[in-house]
Amino acid sequence: MDNNVIIDMEQLDVMKDSLGDDFNLFLEIYLEEVQESLDTIAQLDKKEDIETLQRLTHSIKSASLSAGAVKVANIAKYMENLAINSSFNECKSNLEDLKIEFEKAHEILSKI
Repeated sequence: MDNNVIIDMEQLDVMKDSLGDDFNLFLEIYLEEVQESLDTIAQLDKKEDIETLQRLTHSIKSASLSAGAVKVANIAKYMENLAINSSFNECKSNLEDLKIEFEKAHEILSKI
């Protein structure tokens, strides 16, 4: 897959076929929940929050793969792996990149 692809349209078609009338609700929930997770991650400020950070990045990764948001999923996966290895500060340092890619995905998905 092209590294510049923000949304995997083939994956979106799979989800659309699978969910039928619930597809738009799926996208709405995806966009809301990822935004909430990003807001929560931004508030985490101590190493004791590493498990929450890992859980949230895992959720963002999984949901983004389903929504075809490949760049968001890739950054979330990278952050999840950092959290698994207890690299709290390094993981948090990638949050801005994750937010930027999510905004790009959000812009595309909200027009579908």
